[in-house]
Amino acid sequence: LSIQRSSNKQRTGFGRCYAAFGIPICINKVFMLHAENLSKSYHGKCAVNQVSLSVHSGQITGLLGPNGAGKSTVLRMLNRILIPDTGNIQFKQKPLTAQSVQRFGYLPEERGLYRKMKAGEQVMFFAALKGLSRKSCREQALYWFDRLHLMPLWNTRIEQLSKGNQQKIQFITTVVHGPDVLILDEPFSGFDPVNVEQITRELIQFKGSGKAIILSTHNMENAETLCDRIEMMHLGNHVISGGLSELQKNQATHSYLIEYRGLPMAFANALWASAEILHQEPNLQAETHRVIIRVSEGHTIRTIIQQINQSVELVFFKVQVPTLREMFMNQIQNPSVPYA
Repeated sequence: LSIQRSSNKQRTGFGRCYAAFGIPICINKVFMLHAENLSKSYHGKCAVNQVSLSVHSGQITGLLGPNGAGKSTVLRMLNRILIPDTGNIQFKQKPLTAQSVQRFGYLPEERGLYRKMKAGEQVMFFAALKGLSRKSCREQALYWFDRLHLMPLWNTRIEQLSKGNQQKIQFITTVVHGPDVLILDEPFSGFDPVNVEQITRELIQFKGSGKAIILSTHNMENAETLCDRIEMMHLGNHVISGGLSELQKNQATHSYLIEYRGLPMAFANALWASAEILHQEPNLQAETHRVIIRVSEGHTIRTIIQQINQSVELVFFKVQVPTLREMFMNQIQNPSVPYA
C-alpha cells in the first residue's frame, strides 16, 4: 500500500493526514468536542475560570476534581444547559448549537427520571425527545433492556426500582439514540461491582466505535483504568491536562521499587547519602526485602544500583510512577505545584 502525505491537510482537530488510493487517512484522533476559555459566574462568584479542553473521537477524557471544583458546571456548559459567560464550544469543528446537542448523550449526577412512569415508557420517551421514530424508540429500548438484563422490569415504575436499576435506566436514556458524544457525570453512582464492570465494558465498546466520551468521577481507580486523557479542576481552575502516561512520566519523583536479598543494614549503608528509604514492606520471604527509595539530588540510579550490588543481591527494581490518586491529592494539597 502506497501512502503519501496529502496536500490538503485538515488544520482543525486532525493530526497529520495522508492519502491512500486518494482516500484521506488521519493518523491522530479527531476533536469531536472542543471548548475554549469557558468561564461562568454566579452572583459575582466565579465557578469556572477560563477552562479549555478537547474531547477526542475514540477516547475517554476524565474530568476530575474535588467537590466544588466546577466540573458539573463545565459539563452543563458543554451540553448547553448553561450558557458560558465567556468562551466558545465547537462540535465537529462547528459552533455548538441546540441541534448539535441532539447528538449528545448526557447522564447528570442527579437522576432525571419520572418516578411514576414505567421503565420502558421512560426510555422510549427520552428516545423520542432525541428524534427517534416511534418504531426506532421501541426497538432501541428493547435492545438496551435486553443488553443490560432489565427485560423483567419493562413495566415496573421507576419508583419501585432499586437505586442501581434506576441508574441503569438513566444510562440507557443517555445512549438509546446512538449519540456521538457521551457526557457522563458520576455514571457509576449507586452501582455494585458487577454493574460497575458491566457499564465499564459498555464504555470501552463505545470508545472502540469512535464515540467521544467525557467522564466525571470521584473514583480515581475507575478513571485510571478507563481514561486516555485527564483534565483536572480545582476551585474553578484547570490545573492538570494531558494523557495519563504522559502526566505520570512528567511527574515522576525519582522513586524506585527495589527487591533485594541480604541484610537491611548492609542495604542502608550502600545507599548512604545517595538515596532515602521512603517505605519498607514486610519480608516477602526469608532474606528477601522490598523497599521504595528516592534518589537524592546529584545522584543517579545507575550509580546507586552499582553500590547496592556490592553489598546485597539485587533481585528487581522499577521506576515508581505516581498514581492518579497521588497526583490528585498532591494537586489539591499543593495547588501551586505545576503539572503538564
